[in-house]
Amino acid sequence: MNIQIFGKSKSFDTKKAERWFKERR
Repeated sequence: MNIQIFGKSKSFDTKKAERWFKERR
């Protein structure tokens, strides 16, 4: 996991990442 992306857009990225991980899980 890249922390650089989280630092860029924590709000938008976090929501997108959470949904992406949930679907991948």
